[in-house]
Amino acid sequence: RGTFGSGALRFWGELFMPTKDDVSRMEFRSILDDAEFKVMPGMTMRASGAFDLEGPIKDLLLRGNIEISKLEYWKNLELKIDNFLPKKGKTLTVPKFVSSQTISVDVHAEAKDSILFQSDQLEALFSASVDFRGSTDSLGMVGTLTPTRGQVEYRDLVFRLDRGDITSTEEYRI
Repeated sequence: RGTFGSGALRFWGELFMPTKDDVSRMEFRSILDDAEFKVMPGMTMRASGAFDLEGPIKDLLLRGNIEISKLEYWKNLELKIDNFLPKKGKTLTVPKFVSSQTISVDVHAEAKDSILFQSDQLEALFSASVDFRGSTDSLGMVGTLTPTRGQVEYRDLVFRLDRGDITSTEEYRI
């Protein structure tokens, strides 16, 4: 048990050491209870949910469900056409685990009107229903990100978002 930001984190598990013909196994469960933490610079998240890390030591699976009650991202950006349509696209980098072992991933995340992106010229609120699948070496996402409101200010103009969806039907493409 412990605190994680302003919420609670509980975890427990077992490690099964092999007998002569068995394989080492792990069963580890963690529960987030309204835990708030910094995901990366400019991004904070509050969430509840449960995760299981289980399986043979050489073939672990991380699976779970998470309910995001707040995800806020602040980035200072300038609205220039080059920022939105770069000449050379950069590949999205996924943080690497220090471990040399690859872990399979199957995690579902839900967020109801709780994902907020902000900058000095942009504000957008989203709902989401996404699945993260793959492995720690190659993580993909499938699901929908739905803006519920949004506004962009550019010079003397104000653009308001009425509706839309961002859907990922293939794990590595939007």
